[in-house]
Amino acid sequence: MKRNAILLTSVFCLILASCSKADLTELNQETILMPQVTEIQTVQPTVIPTEIPTETPTSTPEPSMPKYIFIVIGDGFGRGAMMMGEIYARLQSEDMNSGAVWESFSQQKMVEGRGESAGGGTAIATGYVSPPSFISQNTEYQDLYTIMDRAKENGMATGVVTNSFILDATPAAFLTHDDWRLNFDKLSQRMDNSNVDYIAAGGLMRFAPQYYYYLFNSTDARNLHIASKASNESAFIDILNQGYIPYLGLEGAKSFLEQVDSGTFSDEKALCLFTESTMPYEISKMDPNYIETAKYIPSLVDMTKGGILTLSQNPNGFIMVIEEASIDKTAQNESQISTVAQVRLINDTLKVIMGFYNENPLETLVILTADHETGGYEFDEKAFDEFIEWPSFVWNDNADEMTNFLSNIWGLDIYERKVTQYIEYSTDELWETLDENRANLYNYVTYKTSLKLGIETTQGEHSWQLVPCYTTGTGSEEFSNAEGIQDIPKIICEIMGWEMLPEVIEK
Repeated sequence: MKRNAILLTSVFCLILASCSKADLTELNQETILMPQVTEIQTVQPTVIPTEIPTETPTSTPEPSMPKYIFIVIGDGFGRGAMMMGEIYARLQSEDMNSGAVWESFSQQKMVEGRGESAGGGTAIATGYVSPPSFISQNTEYQDLYTIMDRAKENGMATGVVTNSFILDATPAAFLTHDDWRLNFDKLSQRMDNSNVDYIAAGGLMRFAPQYYYYLFNSTDARNLHIASKASNESAFIDILNQGYIPYLGLEGAKSFLEQVDSGTFSDEKALCLFTESTMPYEISKMDPNYIETAKYIPSLVDMTKGGILTLSQNPNGFIMVIEEASIDKTAQNESQISTVAQVRLINDTLKVIMGFYNENPLETLVILTADHETGGYEFDEKAFDEFIEWPSFVWNDNADEMTNFLSNIWGLDIYERKVTQYIEYSTDELWETLDENRANLYNYVTYKTSLKLGIETTQGEHSWQLVPCYTTGTGSEEFSNAEGIQDIPKIICEIMGWEMLPEVIEK
């Protein structure tokens, strides 16, 4: 112990001896304490583990641009139709605080659409405001770059999905070019230059000439014989020569659904045309007599799942356009109850998309919009806000009790016979899922509720009512400045750092 004290004293003296006069002056200004030596009992030494310095974790910066972009277009989808979707969602969830998928979107804005689908599709595809009937061309009859062209230039995969026929105006605007939306032979002839990898739709009769019907036994996904109205044989074979794997008619639909259900659908390029023309309305699929006929008709949900499976294989990501086309068609027929079912379909499709979004939240941008509004709906926002305060709908298999609730608590003008019939459909479990079995009653109650709230179509035509530009995900805040649907592709280009649209394709 004494030896240790002597050593410590010696060391301290050496330190002082090495200091300059100035150093000593500074040291003398403080009290210098000599180490005191105390007798220490002999104990086992305590081992103090050396702390290994760890780096402070840095958060991964959020990407400034999305890798996956979904553009969901409700043809004819305006505020009146949106309200009906929100009513349906509250019935389905039995929660008045719940709602349609789009109610959760971070950026919600209503913007100007166009007067018809060709102009609307062209605006969303190219950023150009065209006259009616033009398909991605300007008034000088020059072809315009589409957002799909820009995506392919940057190595992304692309897809177009619709439950209409493939050469209908809105999907055609992303696939081809012409100055007349009904010029189907010319539109099909130019599809071989399309920068779209995955195409899923109806429309065999408009695209496949009779000569090639042997490829799908002349039957569509409904197992019905197809009457061809396509005369341009070269167009169909030209697009197949671009490397597309065909899924056509009934056999193609069966193969497609099997692969989608098993998660194995992976073709790099696929041309999927399932039905003769536009796919059947959802209201028809709710008829028990139509179950077998509809069994192999891929829905918009199925086709969206297929697109996600195949397009997400591209390491650079994708843009996929999904059109729910029959909101417009049912509204033109002034069948509001049919429109309810189509709005449910777009909401169900968005659920699939948001499932993908939740797995890739920092890399995904989802855009919900419309080409135009159809139906000229009347609606009352104040009445709708009050509806949310109504007692929650709760499913009841007892038709008398359900009728009593709907009539006396909600005050709806309903037919007990229909309530009884729709509950029987549900309890018989005719369809595969609980929501499908209950869809008839949900649909009927949504329709009756919308009428009570003053949500009602006024015309069977397109209108100039505002349409949604609802967005969520990476870059969604940039859409706060959008004034019309033509701004959507421009803002996408800004977010992605691409050359701006609209732009003419130089030949």
